[in-house]
Amino acid sequence: MLLIMLAILPALILMILVYKADKIEKEPIGLLFLLILGGILSALLAILGETIMGVPVTLIYALTRSELLYQILENFIVVALVEELAKFLFLYLFSWKNKAFNFRFDGVVYSVFVSLGFAAFENVMYLSKFGSGVLVTRALLAIPAHLGFAVFMGVFYGMGRMYANYGARRQGRFYCFMGILIAVLFHGLYDFCASYHNILLTLIFLLVAVVIDILLIINIVKGSKNDRPI
Repeated sequence: MLLIMLAILPALILMILVYKADKIEKEPIGLLFLLILGGILSALLAILGETIMGVPVTLIYALTRSELLYQILENFIVVALVEELAKFLFLYLFSWKNKAFNFRFDGVVYSVFVSLGFAAFENVMYLSKFGSGVLVTRALLAIPAHLGFAVFMGVFYGMGRMYANYGARRQGRFYCFMGILIAVLFHGLYDFCASYHNILLTLIFLLVAVVIDILLIINIVKGSKNDRPI
C-alpha cells in the first residue's frame, strides 16, 4: 500500500500545482475526480488499442526487418497516438459540454487531470510489473512528460472550446486536432528516443525531457496569467 501511494504521489502533487495555477475560478472537485477516472479508463482503453494496433506493426516488422521503421510505428502510432487519442476521448466526453468549462485555462486543467490519472494508473502497473526501482525515474521523467503532453493538448483544447462557443465549429475542431497532434508528436519523440540505448539518442531523450518541462512551465504560467472567459 505504501508503494502504491508513492507511485501515485508524483501525479497527485502535479495535479495540485496545476489546480492552484487556476487563479480565476476553481473547477468543481467532482468534475476533477471524474476526469481522473477518465484518465484511468483511458489507460485501460489504451491497453486494448495498443494490443490491436501492435498486430499490424509486428507484421510489418516481420516483412521488412527494419528496426527503425518498427520503432517509429511502435512509438508514434501504437503508443503515442493510441494513448493520446484515448486521453482526448475521455477529456472530451467528461468536460466539453460541462458548464464549468467557461475559461480558456480550464482546458489545461481538465487535460492535466485526465493525463495524470492515466500516468498514476500506469505507474501502479509499472510498479506491479517491475518493482519499486522504476518509481524514481518515472517520477522524474515519465510523469512530468505526461504532464507536458497534457498541457500542450489542453492549451489547444481550451482554444477549441472558445471558438466552438463563438459558433466557429470548424476552427474549434482544428484546434482540438492540433492539440492531439502536438501531444502525439512530443509523446512519440520522447518514447522513440527512450527506446534506443546509445549515447546520442540518450542525450536527445534528455534534451526532449528538458524542453517539455520548460515549455509546460511557460504554458502553465502564461495560460494562468492570460486566462479569460470563453
